[in-house]
Amino acid sequence: MTALTRRDFVAATAGLGLAACGRTEPVANSYAFVANSEGRAIAVIDLAVFTLAGRIPLAADPTEVIASPGRRAIFALSAADGMLYEIDVRSRQITRRVAVGAGVRALHLANDASTLCMVVKQQVVLVGRKNFDVLARITLPALPVDFDVSFEKSYAACSLAGTNELAIIDLEKRLLVRRAKLSSPAGTLRFLKNGLWILAGLPGERLLSVIDTVTGNLVVDLPLAIRPDRFCFSGDLGQLFVTGAGADAVAIVYPFQSQVAATLLAGHQPGAMAASGNPAYLFVANPTSNAVTVIDVPTQRIVAAVPVGQGPGHIVVTPDDQFALVLNQSSGDMAVLSTGRFTKVIRRERSAPLFHLVPVGSAPVSAAIGLSI
Repeated sequence: MTALTRRDFVAATAGLGLAACGRTEPVANSYAFVANSEGRAIAVIDLAVFTLAGRIPLAADPTEVIASPGRRAIFALSAADGMLYEIDVRSRQITRRVAVGAGVRALHLANDASTLCMVVKQQVVLVGRKNFDVLARITLPALPVDFDVSFEKSYAACSLAGTNELAIIDLEKRLLVRRAKLSSPAGTLRFLKNGLWILAGLPGERLLSVIDTVTGNLVVDLPLAIRPDRFCFSGDLGQLFVTGAGADAVAIVYPFQSQVAATLLAGHQPGAMAASGNPAYLFVANPTSNAVTVIDVPTQRIVAAVPVGQGPGHIVVTPDDQFALVLNQSSGDMAVLSTGRFTKVIRRERSAPLFHLVPVGSAPVSAAIGLSI
């Protein structure tokens, strides 16, 4: 498909009062590393000037990227050949690699930041950052559907295909320590920010089950108006946003209060999400309408519906909360939205959200921000 050009975007958004324009405050030494799921390369975007700074070739198509805590290194997966790569942000070169197994996915850092965790077929695989070698392979009782790692505790969890169970893994002991029972098979899951609860979506029942990590016991079931397919936490991690089949809406959940606060319209067939902290916005991809819906979190109202490229999917917010980077999988580019300009729209000023469209390569699916200082 043909990428949306700058001229096309201006023409398409003229009636909405949006315009493409230059950035006013560049972020020096900040780069976006974009995994292109076709083309066997990671694109590197210089966020000071929003241009392609280079490509890092791989032996197979990359599927996921994440950043180290200090953002000096990027870690990338390629599922087809089962490789995990370490990339130095300053040199933009691959420094180390390790074979973990074909089909590898769901890359996370453990809470101590010294261990990389992922799933390969029916195993949780742990790789040490010090020597970049496989530390352990933990066998699961069934194939994992989704996988998450706690930010604050040494736990990981998997929803298990064909069962009504979650597997809870102690990463320090490198053992599966308990299996939590659910009322039906779980899909997406996430740890709450304190690591003591697991939030598991039960798509067949449209439920959000809250599970105690230590005991594996059910805390509460929260009914939803939509199927819980995709999760996103607010910038302060106090709210959970949920999208999925059933309505053109996003559910807002206060997990600490065990309360579903609201269900808001969020564009046509809302999909992937990302949230900024300050200002507090929720960015919701609408892939079938080639747009992103922007919700002001404190007021819970839509402030913009921004046309982007074709097939928007993965969204990442820059660490300074200034920009939301939207990967357009069908058109092979990255849309850049300015959170500061949305604040001006809320204040009824005439300025529109800042927008850039940067070609990144074929089928971008994941991005991470690195710092070269």
